[in-house]
Amino acid sequence: DCTVDDLMEYIKGPDFPTGAIIYGTNGIREAYATGKGKITVRSRAEVDEENNRIIITEIPYAVNKSTLCEAIANLHKEKKVEGITEMRDESSSDEGTRIVIEYRRDANGQVLLNQLYKYSQLQDTFAANMLAIYNNEPKILSLPEILDIYIAHQEQVIERRTKFDLDKALARAHILEGYKIAIANIDEVVEIMKTSESIPNSKERLMERFGLTDAQSQAIVEMTLGRLTGLETKKIEDELEKLNITIADLRDILANEWRVKAIIKDEMTEIKDKFGEPRRTDIVEATDEIDLEDLIERHTCVITMTNAGYIKRQPVDEYAAQNRGGVGKIGMTTKENDFIDRVVVMNSHAYLMLFTNTGRVYTLKAYRVPEASRTAKGSNIVNILDLRDGERITSLVGITGFADSEYLTMVTKNGVIKKTLLSEFEYQRKGGKIAIGLDDDDELLYVVHTKGESDIIIASHDGQGVRFSEQNVRAMGRPARGVRGMTLREGDFIKGTVVVEEGKKLLTVTEKGKGKRSEFSDFRSMKNRGGTGYAVHNITEDSGKLAGILAVSDEDDVMVITDEGVIIRTAVDSINVYSRTAGGVKVMNVEGDAKIIGIARIENEAELEKAAEEAESATVQEIRDEEAIEMKEPVALKEELSDEE
Repeated sequence: DCTVDDLMEYIKGPDFPTGAIIYGTNGIREAYATGKGKITVRSRAEVDEENNRIIITEIPYAVNKSTLCEAIANLHKEKKVEGITEMRDESSSDEGTRIVIEYRRDANGQVLLNQLYKYSQLQDTFAANMLAIYNNEPKILSLPEILDIYIAHQEQVIERRTKFDLDKALARAHILEGYKIAIANIDEVVEIMKTSESIPNSKERLMERFGLTDAQSQAIVEMTLGRLTGLETKKIEDELEKLNITIADLRDILANEWRVKAIIKDEMTEIKDKFGEPRRTDIVEATDEIDLEDLIERHTCVITMTNAGYIKRQPVDEYAAQNRGGVGKIGMTTKENDFIDRVVVMNSHAYLMLFTNTGRVYTLKAYRVPEASRTAKGSNIVNILDLRDGERITSLVGITGFADSEYLTMVTKNGVIKKTLLSEFEYQRKGGKIAIGLDDDDELLYVVHTKGESDIIIASHDGQGVRFSEQNVRAMGRPARGVRGMTLREGDFIKGTVVVEEGKKLLTVTEKGKGKRSEFSDFRSMKNRGGTGYAVHNITEDSGKLAGILAVSDEDDVMVITDEGVIIRTAVDSINVYSRTAGGVKVMNVEGDAKIIGIARIENEAELEKAAEEAESATVQEIRDEEAIEMKEPVALKEELSDEE
């Protein structure tokens, strides 16, 4: 029943044979909670200010001392670290590690040590990876899981050992019972053995006469005459009595779980008393150790991504709402032939799932997407994710957690649909993981977050669409291909996927800026998926093909993006409600050859106000440049900072 924090009162953290100091507990806690964590280990060093030297007596585990000394010397040569006048390795087999670094009188020893921590392996990272073979497969385990499994293993060991001892005791008692019968009838036993033709014959006669088993009769015929004395008889009876006590005790152990746990405790205590020794590696709290999430103000943000893979994060209030038909303002500077084609509005501390055309998914917290100004083009996604050759992001999904009763529903370019439990994506890999198996000529385009009982509408570029229940699509594993969701005409492809939500309407926008809202009731639900569907928007030459669809409420704002990087934010209630076959009204004035390539929903005001309240109550702290702080004298630094800073 213990939490990780409860357990850490007793299991403090790794104890390395080389000693040193674990700097901060966040890495330990992460490793114990998730099975993976990066633990910062610092050398044990003392700054001798009187003699202007730093004495290092312990170094991080797995760090080579000679390599470390060479690296420190190179830092001095390259002038990355200045102030060192001499370095000596005074280590010996008797005294252990001892590295002495002397520095100039005008240098600050503590600042110099901090620089060495930063630039050399005087401070190193130990990657904890608690991987074990469990149930014949490799699995990363948390500390509570490891302890539960280990205790279960010890219980099994004790149970098997007890059964083995019990079987052995029962077998011995069985033989002794045979001895007792033989001693009680010794004259007749001797007569049978004397008159028998052979040992096998004597065994058969003994078994027939006294009802003995084969094992008992074999033991009797092998018994020496000396065992037949009165003294040996007493020994047999005493041994049998002890065995019966042992047998009763072994059976009691197997019948009572508390006896098994008591044995585990006694044996573990014995091991601790025999092999235990004082902790070598100290654990200290890092003075600057603060979870990254605590440093980021909670806010609603807009994450935009271009077709060429440039991504950035901005606060949602960068975009003030405009009236319907406005021309918008530049939301991102794009390079030539590039354009924005994906937008997600989400909380800064939620999970951003990035799906690629090859059917893989990458996951990171939204605040890890670099923030940039309104007109900046952002960072290339290849600098954030380890994408493979030819892989590009096609869908972004924001979620708050990995519930085991919710799903991700995926739709491909060719109309294939697949539903997978959200919990199957909980454990992320740096290199991404498979989300869907694809045909050679297909791509993953759209992914939506569903609850298992929703209706889904899929729309194509030609303005056709189908609506069917999510229950018509059975849940499949991550590598599965999926099933037919919509039959497409030649040259057509999927252009949007939405989940039908009560109290909302379907917004459709075309490439030339025509848009409308329609009641979901206008779109009849088909009994079976896979049909060619019906018109969801009246597509004409003036309107252009369908650019996207959204489920929106009256309080929402909608963001419309063109392939030239122009963004407009407008209130949804300013867009008229028409039937599904209508052409709609002008949502955005699209100039020249520009086309609308994407639309995104902005949460309603109530949700924004709630997010703002959370942001105001959050503790916000400035992250200062560590290198600038370390390179300055403490007094000088204090004089340069204001009281607030």
